[in-house]
Amino acid sequence: MADRIRSFIHLLIANGAKITAHGCPVGTLCNELAKLDHAAKADAAGLFSLFRDWLARQFIALGRESDADPLALHLLMRSQGVATLATAFRDEDFIRREVADMEAWLLVQCPVASFTRSHLSA
Repeated sequence: MADRIRSFIHLLIANGAKITAHGCPVGTLCNELAKLDHAAKADAAGLFSLFRDWLARQFIALGRESDADPLALHLLMRSQGVATLATAFRDEDFIRREVADMEAWLLVQCPVASFTRSHLSA
C-alpha cells in the first residue's frame, strides 16, 4: 500500500517537464473555473476528490483509519504546492527535492510499511 502512495508522489517526477511548463491540469482547471464561478467548478473539484478518496483508502490499508482523510489532504496539498512552485520557477530539481521530502514524510507517517526496493530513492 505504501508503494501505491509513493507512486502517486512520483507522478510529480514522471510529469516533471509538463508540470514545469504548464502546471497541474486539474489544479489549473479548478482555479480557472473558480475565477468564473462556473457551474462546472464542482465537477472539476470532483477530480481532486477522486485522488483524495483513493489516497485515504491507501492510508486506511496502512492502519491509519483515524486520520486517513487528513493525511490524504496533506499529500494532495503538498503535491499541488510543488506543481505550482515548479511552474512558477521552472525548476525540475525542486520537484525531485520535494518528492524526496514527501517520501521521508510518508515513512514517518507509516513507519512499519514496507517499500519495495524499486521505489527507494537514491
